[in-house]
Amino acid sequence: PFRARVAQRNTKLIVGIIWGISVTILIPVIIYTKFDPKRHACKIAVPYMAIYVIVITFIAFVVPLGVMSYCYYKTVVVLWFSDTDRTLSHVPTNRTALQTHRKKVTKFLGIVIASFLVCSVPVAVVLVARRYMTVPNALFFSTILLAMFSSSVNPVIFMVQNGQFRNGLKNLVVKRNVAVIPNPRILAGRAGE
Repeated sequence: PFRARVAQRNTKLIVGIIWGISVTILIPVIIYTKFDPKRHACKIAVPYMAIYVIVITFIAFVVPLGVMSYCYYKTVVVLWFSDTDRTLSHVPTNRTALQTHRKKVTKFLGIVIASFLVCSVPVAVVLVARRYMTVPNALFFSTILLAMFSSSVNPVIFMVQNGQFRNGLKNLVVKRNVAVIPNPRILAGRAGE
């Protein structure tokens, strides 16, 4: 119980720090964005833009990729090279089933990292490219939307790759629908009161 409370407190602290960093990163954009009447568009004119782009790329791309890679690497090492996973109730005991389970988890983690890269690399490249050449606004905003899309991809990956997640989601949706539909027996009993 104590470890769970500490973990929960740490999680809240980490989420708070992430929100703080996110807001801090956006402050220069809010302050230095001006409307350009000639182009009929907003222009971000942050002083020392090259440094700002490097910092944003590092915080929004390099750090998350590093954290994900480290965590997933540790997960794969434990999964493939540790005997502790055989003692867990949700892990198959049959050797072939265990190998299949390991391969599925490893594939899943690879897909998560690949989807992050596919969604995040374009915006990082465009941010750097904008320092040296003119990049169409449509391309720039498309890459930003793609990067934002990254956070909504993971639940879809979970649903496609994990039967337990699919079943849990189905039960959640079905139970919510059932809860909305009143039980006829209860309604009949209330009508007779």
